Amino acid sequence: PPPVKVGACRALSQLLQDSNYDTMQPHIIGLFSAIVELLKQ
Repeated sequence: PPPVKVGACRALSQLLQDSNYDTMQPHIIGLFSAIVELLKQ
């Protein structure tokens, strides 16, 4: 459902703003891959 996709994008955006770059950097490809797969559905 579209609201789930919007919510996931907002949550990821907030997570990236609030997190330390060094902490998130190893996971960034996985995060973006997951969001792309969600948006394809």
